[in-house]
Amino acid sequence: MGSRSNAFTRQRRLLAKADFDRVFSQATIRLNCHPFLLLATRGCTTESRVGMVVGKRHARRAVDRNRIRRSIRESFRVLDLPCSVDVVILARPGAGACNGRQLADSLAELWSRLARKLEKLPEAGQDSPGR
Repeated sequence: MGSRSNAFTRQRRLLAKADFDRVFSQATIRLNCHPFLLLATRGCTTESRVGMVVGKRHARRAVDRNRIRRSIRESFRVLDLPCSVDVVILARPGAGACNGRQLADSLAELWSRLARKLEKLPEAGQDSPGR
């Protein structure tokens, strides 16, 4: 079994509509890598969290939508980011047609670009107190 720190627990997921809305409205990082769009903002909790939007428009079959979600969850589960961040990943047109290797490669590219962007952002403690 994996260590608890790599477990994909409920605390590592964006579940509430308010959490998704916060990321959509306050996203400081936007990354695009076919077939995904990643939106990210500083996290409200001590752990990084991920939410997924995989619609029928971009992956018609439920099998494909679930495969995409599993790929996102697994890649996020083993991820080690430099700080707490809330992430929403949106599937884009053509996502359902991608095979597992293409999905994994795209996600790996997104996560590495996200880590580089997070290292360049000022620390959360340096933000103004009103934020």
